[in-house]
Amino acid sequence: EEKEDMSDLIPKIIINRTKALHQLKMYKEEEDFLEKITKKYSDFRDLYFMECLLRIELYEFAKAKKALDNYINTKINIKYPSSEFDEVVDIDELKQSLGNIDKIIENI
Repeated sequence: EEKEDMSDLIPKIIINRTKALHQLKMYKEEEDFLEKITKKYSDFRDLYFMECLLRIELYEFAKAKKALDNYINTKINIKYPSSEFDEVVDIDELKQSLGNIDKIIENI
């Protein structure tokens, strides 16, 4: 039985903590955590998708679109676990919806 390397475990803890905060609707804590952790793990793609979901909950659609762009533009990195959001969510459709919401808000 092989012991899991701590460097493999840390990203799993990070993404699971982020998801837990989101599910518990602890948005302020999630925002603070993501702000801090993405500085250190700027190439951890799934964190940007979680930030996008958070920004949608907070009605911050321009920031949600920016986070989604960061997600799209960050290459998949084998160092990190993948939540495979691409398989569950149509990323292009989400991006288009966020852009449309932005335009609607600007014209109010």
